[in-house]
Amino acid sequence: MMNRFIKGTNVHTTTIKDGEDRGRESELAYVFQSGPLKSLTLRWRNSTLRRNYGSNSSFDENRLIIQYPISLL
Repeated sequence: MMNRFIKGTNVHTTTIKDGEDRGRESELAYVFQSGPLKSLTLRWRNSTLRRNYGSNSSFDENRLIIQYPISLL
């Protein structure tokens, strides 16, 4: 389990002189330890971004990440 919080202040663009943004990410991961799926990793990430400037001022996002190591050598 991982949680991350990001905050930005004093953002300057061509139209904004003192913008703010904040984001949060949470991630939950599981790694299979044995069996036919050994070393397979499943991760679910939930992200939120809020800002008081720009046309895309906020979004929410969910991702499912599947990772499996492959040895090429």
